[in-house]
Amino acid sequence: HLWERRRSLAVGVLLVVVLLLPGSLAQAAEGLLSQWLPWLRGAASGASNGDKVAHFGLFALWTWTLLLGWPEAPRRWLAAKVLGVAVGTEVLQLLVPGRSASLADFGADAAGMALVLAGFALLRQRA
Repeated sequence: HLWERRRSLAVGVLLVVVLLLPGSLAQAAEGLLSQWLPWLRGAASGASNGDKVAHFGLFALWTWTLLLGWPEAPRRWLAAKVLGVAVGTEVLQLLVPGRSASLADFGADAAGMALVLAGFALLRQRA
């Protein structure tokens, strides 16, 4: 599981970096990404649902990589870790120029995590 664990740590670091970029850098990064992913337009400024989609996707991806890297970990531990980072990044965004905290962003983070956890639980039941 070493590769999976390293991948999940890398995704977690990327998630935190992306969510804590100053507003101007986030908008520049969004401009580059939106060329390939047009639904992300407005994500950095929160001007569209792209912001929520980005939060949902980042936390779903990170939860998935955590489950692959630590399959034996209790799901409550994993959920607490992911939700702790979600709360932490939202609070820290209050200190980042051009960023703001949002309960809706936290909700998107939690929904991304919950969807992946539910999907994994269903797959385990079927196996």
